[in-house]
Amino acid sequence: MKKICLAIGTALLLAACNGGGECIIKGSLPQETGGVYIVNEEEEVLDSCAVVDGKFALRCGRSAVEPVALVMGEYAEPLILVPESSSITVNIDGSQASITGSRLSQELAGLQKWAMSAYMDYMDKIEKLYEDEENEAADALIAERGEVICKHCRKVFKAHKNDYVGIQAMILMMRDLDRAEFFSLYETAGEGVKNYPMIASYYKSFEEAKE
Repeated sequence: MKKICLAIGTALLLAACNGGGECIIKGSLPQETGGVYIVNEEEEVLDSCAVVDGKFALRCGRSAVEPVALVMGEYAEPLILVPESSSITVNIDGSQASITGSRLSQELAGLQKWAMSAYMDYMDKIEKLYEDEENEAADALIAERGEVICKHCRKVFKAHKNDYVGIQAMILMMRDLDRAEFFSLYETAGEGVKNYPMIASYYKSFEEAKE
């Protein structure tokens, strides 16, 4: 079964894709959190600080295509942010996070939530069909799930052809696209999307298959 992977862990893009300038990520957390830090996709620590009087402030380079993860120890799951603006404010209250100052971070969170919900809606049904050895019905449901994901992600991608939201939309749908449509969408993308390692590698695999 295909797995939806939204965690960051692939290599950084070339420095030429950076937006330039500095992004300050600030916010509030319970004092007992201790310290927070941000990492890039190679899990390199970019900045760290203590939580003082419930507040923190971190700095990193601005970019619309290179996300960072705000790591808050055991208090909450790492939060993926797109540092495309000069200042992002993050307020954490239990499992809830509010983000202001970064439209891309908000839209990325919305895409992640939608994708996980769409995936989970089908997962139990598909697994049950396989357990009952109804393989054809399970395969048909996988294909249907792919169509649902592609329909949504096409719209997202077309609005985000050169930023990290578009990157994630492409990753979510590309293995369910036929070859012709993948190439068509790829060619309309900006360099930040085309050069993203996972997407570039998938494109290369198609190119090598033609030889």
